Amino acid sequence: MFLLEAAPYLEELCITVWDHKCGSESQESFSKKVDVKWGPSDPHFRHKNLARLIIYGFQPDGNFTGYVRRVIQAAANIREVSLHDRKVCQWCVEKFPRLRARPSNYPWTSEEVDLLRNKMMTAVDLLRNKMMTAAMSTDIHFRL
Repeated sequence: MFLLEAAPYLEELCITVWDHKCGSESQESFSKKVDVKWGPSDPHFRHKNLARLIIYGFQPDGNFTGYVRRVIQAAANIREVSLHDRKVCQWCVEKFPRLRARPSNYPWTSEEVDLLRNKMMTAVDLLRNKMMTAAMSTDIHFRL
């Protein structure tokens, strides 16, 4: 949520989540160890401009579904959420040809998609009703 809090004029947020076998080596080249202190987000935070959330590498676990719910709750004008399955890191495939990626839990059937969409939106609808905000339509798309 800190990204949305830091960027009040952001209209589209696109996130890519990778599951790298090569992660330990690439992680060292991109990050430094620092002592960052994270605080909780303001539970009443509202973002007025975000209209679209896109996540590549979505998996239907509590971390992802909770994040999507929280963004929809915070974004007053969000219209579309696009959730994509994992991308394949070509470097990992070339470097570790014998290792296989963990199986994806991405929803494939219409029943799985409907169940997950309802799970995410039920909590959002309850909160919107409690806050007496307009029940705006947010489309959640599952894409390959």
